[in-house]
Amino acid sequence: MEHEYIIQNGDSLWEISKQFNVPVKDLLTWNNLKSSSLLKPGKKLVLHLPRPAKTPKKPEPKKFLSELEQLVKPNTSP
Repeated sequence: MEHEYIIQNGDSLWEISKQFNVPVKDLLTWNNLKSSSLLKPGKKLVLHLPRPAKTPKKPEPKKFLSELEQLVKPNTSP
């Protein structure tokens, strides 16, 4: 997923790479930069970040409880 980051005063590629958990070499490639390039505050950097993982749905409380009751309910059959 493409994301834009606006460079702030004092930013470095290393700090940005750590913040977004991407390699510096990827930041350089995505933005056609060299390792000697200066970052100018206010300029945009393009980052290609992975899509956030979907969190699994929590079971519905009523359904979960009814299933649990079935498991622990004592068998009253003769």
